[in-house]
Amino acid sequence: TTEPMPMSPKALAQVCAAACRTPSIGLCNRTKRHGCRVSNPSFVAFTSRYVRCSKRLRAVNMTAESPPPVYALDFDGVICDSCGESSAAGWLAAVKQWPEHFSGATEQERAIVMEQMRVVRPVVETGFENVLLVRLLLDALRSGQSERVIETLMESWGTRLCEEYTNSVEWGSLGREYLIDFFGDVRDTWMNEDLDAWLGENSLYGEVAEALNNIAAPDDMFIVTTKQGRFASALLNRLGDVDVPEDSDRMYALGSGPKIETLKLIQEQYPGRALVFVEDRLATLQKVINTPGLERWNLFLVDWGYNTPAERDLARTDPACAARITVVDLPTFYTLLKTPSDLGLM
Repeated sequence: TTEPMPMSPKALAQVCAAACRTPSIGLCNRTKRHGCRVSNPSFVAFTSRYVRCSKRLRAVNMTAESPPPVYALDFDGVICDSCGESSAAGWLAAVKQWPEHFSGATEQERAIVMEQMRVVRPVVETGFENVLLVRLLLDALRSGQSERVIETLMESWGTRLCEEYTNSVEWGSLGREYLIDFFGDVRDTWMNEDLDAWLGENSLYGEVAEALNNIAAPDDMFIVTTKQGRFASALLNRLGDVDVPEDSDRMYALGSGPKIETLKLIQEQYPGRALVFVEDRLATLQKVINTPGLERWNLFLVDWGYNTPAERDLARTDPACAARITVVDLPTFYTLLKTPSDLGLM
C-alpha cells in the first residue's frame, strides 16, 4: 500500500495520457475502447500513486521513477526488414530506366540478383542506391565477376562508388535528386497497383510492433530514417498498427537533413531527459560519437538488420566505439522500449 498523494487536474490528465498513449482531458479517452480505469477520477483528491490501464497491464509510478527516455529509432534494419521490397523496387526501377539493358534479363538472373542484394544491403544508406546496385550486380553476373564485384561494393560503395555511378555519364548522368524521385515514383506506382504485394515484401522484426505499441514514452518516440516518410508511415501503420503520420513532428525522414542534425534538434527539446538512439549502421553511430555536443545520447547498434559481424565486433572492441555503443539483441531492444529503467541509462 502507499500513502495518498493529492494530484491536480492537470497532473492527472498528464498521467492518463502517459498510460494510454493519447492526449487526455480528465478521464481517459480510451475508456470505451479497452476499459482504462483511473482510480478516484474526481479531481478532488487523487489517492493512488498509479494510473492503471488494463490493456497495457502496467502502472505509471508518480514519485519513484524518472521520466522515460526520448527515443530516436532508425527504421530500415531496426524496425522493418524491407530488403525484399527495396531490392524488388530497385529491379523495377532499373528495368524502367534502362529497358534495353534489362530486356533480355531472365527470371533466373533476377532471382540471383535478388539474393545478392541481401548480401550487399549493409552498404545501402538511401533507397535509390538499390537501382544502381541492381544494374551493377546484373552486369557482374553476366560477366562472371559477381564475387569480385560484391567484394568491391562491400569495401568501397559508400566512400567512392555510389557517387561515381550516381553521376556516371555512361549510365545517363542521372544524379542523386533524380534517382530519389524516380525510385519513389516506382514505389508509389507499385503501392497503388498492388498494395498487398508491396506490403508482402516487407516485415517487422520479431515482436517489434508489440514493443512499439507498449513503448514507455510513445509521444517521445521519433522515427529517424533516410527512407521517404510516406513509405515508413504506411508500413508502421499497416504492419504494426503504429501511427506516425508522414507529416508528424515525430517523423524525420528523407529530406529532413542529416541524422546528426536531427539528433541535435531532438535533444534541444528535451533538456535533462535520457536520450536513446538505435541504429543498424555502425558508420552512423560513429558520426554521432565524433560530433561534439551529442554526448548525451545513449547509442545502440542492433545485432540484426543490415550490418555485418565485423562491424558488430568493431563496435564491441574498438575503445572509442565500446565506450559509447551497446550492441543489443531483440529481447534487449524490447526491454529498452518498454522498461528502460532496467538498463540504467544515463
